Amino acid sequence: APHHSRASWMKFWRRHKHELNRTETDEPLPNPPEKKLRYSRADDILLARYFYGKPEGTSDKIFQAFGRLHPHHPWKGWQEHHRIHKAKIDHFIQLLGSGETIDETEPNPPEA
Repeated sequence: APHHSRASWMKFWRRHKHELNRTETDEPLPNPPEKKLRYSRADDILLARYFYGKPEGTSDKIFQAFGRLHPHHPWKGWQEHHRIHKAKIDHFIQLLGSGETIDETEPNPPEA
């Protein structure tokens, strides 16, 4: 359709190519969850622990595997959340690397 730019179509392709280029050897994609949930600090810590182990593969394959382990968010949602919150997740990875334990509960905001 001419009303979309080439850049728009390329972005669509990058986001949806996993649905279009499937082979018999690909594992089935994890099903999306029943209900939408907000991402929490515990979710960020799950991602940090997973990436602390330095998983191998393409970004899509890594997040598809992660989505199978933690199906309460869709794998594409995990991927997008990681992209947007990478600095915070990388900070958690650094804490794990220095041997610190991370509290999964949300910290209380400082009182004024």
